[in-house]
Amino acid sequence: MNNKEQNKVIYKITYPNGKIYIGQDRTDTIDYFGSPDSKLIAKDFNKEQRKDFTVRKQILWETKTATTSEITKKEIEFIRLFQSNDPLIGYNKFPKPRNIKPQNNVTMFDELNKYLENDHFFFTANDNLNSVCNAPTDRSGVYIVYALKDGKIKLIYIGSSGEVKSDGTLFIRKAGVGGIKDRLVNGKQFGEPRRNSWKEKLINENIEALDIYWYVTHGESFVDCPKKLERHLLKKYFDIYGELPIWNKRDY
Repeated sequence: MNNKEQNKVIYKITYPNGKIYIGQDRTDTIDYFGSPDSKLIAKDFNKEQRKDFTVRKQILWETKTATTSEITKKEIEFIRLFQSNDPLIGYNKFPKPRNIKPQNNVTMFDELNKYLENDHFFFTANDNLNSVCNAPTDRSGVYIVYALKDGKIKLIYIGSSGEVKSDGTLFIRKAGVGGIKDRLVNGKQFGEPRRNSWKEKLINENIEALDIYWYVTHGESFVDCPKKLERHLLKKYFDIYGELPIWNKRDY
């Protein structure tokens, strides 16, 4: 095959501890996972953790026409965007991180470690929110929104879907597609459904992407009220930073 027609990609590897590695693959080989420093990774996992070790590979960008230099430039852009060259965040050793101290909000909320049914997804101004949102349609819970802008990651919104009613039963959103997903896609914010208003905010505020984390707050052995947990997380954020996240406009 002509090299110019070969698909080339920028990928992101996510390890069990949440740290990431970003690299390029100019042959788009399905089982290629890059060449991070294995010694760095080994330091983060004990013998027991290595017995069940799962990594996730995501394609961030692909091309058939870009030159090697253009691909490398794009790779560096993604490394800086996701801050994977920060040792607290990822395993990329180049380029050297700028003198930026990131907000490590993900680890700020240790209480979320309880909720094993969770995931996250990215949303850009070019995306369809309903298509990229992987939140469940039959669950209730909380979600945290991070903005990726100018090489920084910042928590900008905390929200919830569903609640425990006065009789102790759990309310799960039924409207639209249902659950946490419907709250994220069709719930109103800034006067419009988020599928519209978030696009406008990304464009107007020059935000490259949103990284949305969601957590189901109920299971077979527990039912935690999403509304109460949302208020708790907002209060904790306020106690630390002296203000609410920028997209949270109401008091907790």
